[in-house]
Amino acid sequence: MSNIPDTTNNYICPASLNPGDCIGIISPSGVVDCERLQPGIDYLKKVGFKVMSGEHIYKKNRYLAGSDQERLSDLHDMFSNPEISAIFVARGGYGSARLLDNVDYSLIRNNPKNLSGFSDTTALQLAIFSKTRLVTYSGITLCTDCNRDGLSRLTNDYFWNLCRNGEFNHIQNLNIIKPGNATGTLIAGCLSIITSLTGTEYIPPLDHSILVIEDVNEEPYKIDRMLTQLRLNGVFEKINGLVFGHFKNCTPENKNHGDVEAIFKEVAEYVEGPVFSNLDYGHDINRIILPVGADIQLSTDSEHGVMRIDKLVDS
Repeated sequence: MSNIPDTTNNYICPASLNPGDCIGIISPSGVVDCERLQPGIDYLKKVGFKVMSGEHIYKKNRYLAGSDQERLSDLHDMFSNPEISAIFVARGGYGSARLLDNVDYSLIRNNPKNLSGFSDTTALQLAIFSKTRLVTYSGITLCTDCNRDGLSRLTNDYFWNLCRNGEFNHIQNLNIIKPGNATGTLIAGCLSIITSLTGTEYIPPLDHSILVIEDVNEEPYKIDRMLTQLRLNGVFEKINGLVFGHFKNCTPENKNHGDVEAIFKEVAEYVEGPVFSNLDYGHDINRIILPVGADIQLSTDSEHGVMRIDKLVDS
């Protein structure tokens, strides 16, 4: 068991989202396909929300949704606009890390809003929490996860419970790699993005945190390399617990190279607290939504790992 100081409510909670509110849509990363985004827009309108797209959301600059300044402008406009209640990211890809040194974090701190994204948005979400203590929601992008019929059942339940009520459905079926109990600050996202931020000022302090990671399309040796980089940076000595989500399409071309589960077990030796796996969080259609920066508890029952997050409240 990890012994840590009380960090309860050491965050800023975004306001609840209700029908009639206006949702702003931006793409701080990859190029947005209008046809892929439109079903998500139609769905949000269908369930009672107003929608406002960023001025530059359909811009194209190589693999980016416009220039850095254009993508940054949309982010700032959405946070500063009093008509916008929440900000949804259209898609991942690559590019949000390019914005971090020019983000107006004071603007965001003074105008806290629900920012929901996934994958490449990890960079932006971790930087925002590091600089402002604003909780953001990791696990959804409109182009990938939302259509005219809505979200998958699992994503729908977790997402709207968080957005409307600040509530997280407890999880009680995680695989136990290393048993134990721990509490801490939830830091979650794509492993490759988290690794890329290591050593910069844009990753939150990981002392006494619970780290939740996932990734996609990476050979096991690459996963090993990224986790080794975190280990050499002292990450696993600092955290109170570690949870592995889904690592989709991370199987080796050479079967003799083993699988990612073997790597997870090796990493567990360096973590003092509990280590769990098989969390429904990753690059699959069905995934939970995690409130990055919230207080989280891990525990072990007779057979499974358990994850609990209390209702979000302001400090």
